[in-house]
Amino acid sequence: MPLSATPAKVLVGKISVALVSAKARVAPIKSVSIPCFELTAAVLGVRLAETVSEKLERPSNKHTLWTDSMDVIYSVQVIQDD
Repeated sequence: MPLSATPAKVLVGKISVALVSAKARVAPIKSVSIPCFELTAAVLGVRLAETVSEKLERPSNKHTLWTDSMDVIYSVQVIQDD
């Protein structure tokens, strides 16, 4: 489930983070592969991050998105190389 959080306060050596939004989708009835689900979640996360940035009026190039899916990491690397 993609989540979007933003730093709320920076205190002496500590950063406080606030959850801004979360988004989830239900699985379709027809059979879909796990890599397809992982790529769909990654796309959903990017769209959520862009929407939150737009609403908070923050630059969208300051995002760090994390995944442990090697399929997603490989797909992003292939797109960057093109």
